[in-house]
Amino acid sequence: MIYNYIKENYGKGDPIFFNDLPCTSKGYLRHEIKKLVDEGKIKRVYNGVYYLPYTTILGTEGGMSILKYVDKKYKKSKGIIFGYTTGLQLVNRAGFTSQNSAFIEVCSNKATSRQRINVVDGIRIIIYKPKTEITNDNVSTLQFLDLLSLLDKFCEIEGIELKERIKRFILLNNVNLSLLKNYLSLFPEKIYKYLYLGDVKFDGVA
Repeated sequence: MIYNYIKENYGKGDPIFFNDLPCTSKGYLRHEIKKLVDEGKIKRVYNGVYYLPYTTILGTEGGMSILKYVDKKYKKSKGIIFGYTTGLQLVNRAGFTSQNSAFIEVCSNKATSRQRINVVDGIRIIIYKPKTEITNDNVSTLQFLDLLSLLDKFCEIEGIELKERIKRFILLNNVNLSLLKNYLSLFPEKIYKYLYLGDVKFDGVA
């Protein structure tokens, strides 16, 4: 039964994508999903996206996790990475600014245009087309270069602290520095000053 499968494979706030559910007949699956929605056993965010209803510790009705939705829809699924967080949210998480973003920005292979805005449950998600295809092997390198290209706009620190934060990001995210030379031409020249500041060494840069 599809409901048993959902309960066994999805937790609180997990997005349930129709196309990820096992079935031998899409028509039969649509019928079963509609029945579960009508019975209140699952909640519909919009057609094709659902979640299991639950109660929070405050006694209120819980909703689908937007971050989990973004992760699964635009960044990673079944062990395959095809996107990463970018924009102000990336700079904030990396510790270069205290500013917080009112929306979510992600660079993803799933983007069908250079930039697209999707609003889910009232949250604005901006999806950017990557400069090159994102893979499990190059994701950390591309995100690092993307971060450097954003520092001029959002960075609030300088000097030794800035240098150490760059080094820290490289270490914590296992940035493959040997791949940098393959993608440098895709990013603005202004990132070079940050590469030197971070003592980044690879073929072509001292």
